Amino acid sequence: MAIHVGRWDCTTCGYKGVLGPKTECPNCGADRPKNVKFYMAAEKDIVQDPEVIRRAKAGADWRCSFCGQNNPNDVQVCKDCGNPRSEADKQLAVKTYTTADVPRSGDGTKDFSKLKEKEAIATPPTSKKGCFIGLGIIVGIVGLLVLLALNKTVEVTVKGFEWEQSILVEEKRNVQEEDWSIPNGGKIISSFQAIHHYDQVLDHYETRTRTEQRAVGSEEYVCGQKDLGNGYFEDQYCTRTIYEDYQVEYEEPTYRDEPVYQTKYRYSIDRWFSISPIVTQDKNHSPTWGNAMHIRTSSSLREAGRTGTYTVIVQDEKNEEHIEEIPLSWWQQLEIGDNIKAKRGRITGGYRGLYKEEEQSN
Repeated sequence: MAIHVGRWDCTTCGYKGVLGPKTECPNCGADRPKNVKFYMAAEKDIVQDPEVIRRAKAGADWRCSFCGQNNPNDVQVCKDCGNPRSEADKQLAVKTYTTADVPRSGDGTKDFSKLKEKEAIATPPTSKKGCFIGLGIIVGIVGLLVLLALNKTVEVTVKGFEWEQSILVEEKRNVQEEDWSIPNGGKIISSFQAIHHYDQVLDHYETRTRTEQRAVGSEEYVCGQKDLGNGYFEDQYCTRTIYEDYQVEYEEPTYRDEPVYQTKYRYSIDRWFSISPIVTQDKNHSPTWGNAMHIRTSSSLREAGRTGTYTVIVQDEKNEEHIEEIPLSWWQQLEIGDNIKAKRGRITGGYRGLYKEEEQSN
């Protein structure tokens, strides 16, 4: 397993790429950071010297609990303060990374971005920022004024009414249809054989070739790195199976569509179809349904429902007229000359939410 020399960055002066085993910065002399992060700068930093390899495998460095200095694992007395090693002196962390996750750069240099963020908090906004803030306030005020205008209650006077009522009509007709069975009310005309569906039937086999794989051995490969906690990294190996491609002949079945016949019927049956409705309309307050007497006396016609629309014409304080569709129950209660409340709605350009004065008080 190959041993690589790691790197670390000085947090005191910002010097980058200090050799991992070094416990002091060559630029400013500061001790290796307390929470040092080792990283691999290049794959070529492979250790060849047997003595260095032995030192790398000796174990993680330990940190003196008295002065904070980092010391090699095989040193029993702190090289900085002379304190003997004790149980209070913790070893640096040993970590294992996958090849994709192994750190390739340090994060120990001074982080000036946080300082800038703090300064930005205390710095008054520039004129450009102030302009945007002021514009936002203006837009908010305008929006509020528009909302208040839309919800403003005004008084309008009923000037007239319009209505339209429709009776939906259906006509019974005798038609001919085809199906695999005769529905209730149908009268058979004829029957015949027809294709109902297709079955998949084996027709023949065709010889074809496909590519498959088979295991022919195994191999070891570098699948990660182990941070030894002393400035060195050690390759971690995994085993994987080696495969080779080979061609295989096989027989593939080919199918054909085989039609399946069943008896189909042609029959006559009465069906109801929508025809033109009976529509009545006027500009008064007395709606009437159209004459549907001929529907009730005919065996070939029937009512399929009734619909109606009811509108009121109102005049506002500017003598402008607006038309509003409202429910029949309310429409019937209104009279010409009634004064009612309304809310101006820009969606329709007219008035929405008409209501009587006495209903508002309730």
